[in-house]
Amino acid sequence: MKTTEILNKILTNNEAWASEMSNKYAQVLEENGKGQAPKILWIGCADSRVPPGMITESQPGQIFVHRNIANVVEESDESLNSVLEYALFYLKVDLVVVCGHYDCGGVKAAVSGDTFSPYISKWINPIQKELKTLQKANPTHNELIVAHTKNQVRKLNQHHIFQKAISENNNLEAIGLIYDPAKGKLNRV
Repeated sequence: MKTTEILNKILTNNEAWASEMSNKYAQVLEENGKGQAPKILWIGCADSRVPPGMITESQPGQIFVHRNIANVVEESDESLNSVLEYALFYLKVDLVVVCGHYDCGGVKAAVSGDTFSPYISKWINPIQKELKTLQKANPTHNELIVAHTKNQVRKLNQHHIFQKAISENNNLEAIGLIYDPAKGKLNRV
């Protein structure tokens, strides 16, 4: 499919979506025009099969989203830090979800032993180090993904921005979820 065909399809789909939203959810659009007040920050994988709003049946404006390869939480990630700070101190979300998913290419890459470009290597090196600490011999890919997601929640709970926010908001909580793209189901880890 050519780029213009892809763009035209996106714009046509958007027209249909906007029309449906206007008919069904006019108040949602009106509220979104005034600003946002989500209660959830979603830190998820950039994988195209894991669209947070769709898999949770959330309306626009309900989830503030940060996505990267393999839902990584790193204190050195300036993009994550700015999202955390904005979501926790300005939007005042109460729940931070770290969502991993089965069949994650980032985790697969981390355990593959393959050589990657400098950007990808720099991103997956921390995942490789984390997963080497698993005690179980020959864990399944799904077990690695669950362990990785749990570790990202642990890192989030220790993150200096999250620590400061939780001292100011005792309702704030961080949880881990795993999404199964083959079943469309979310499970808490």
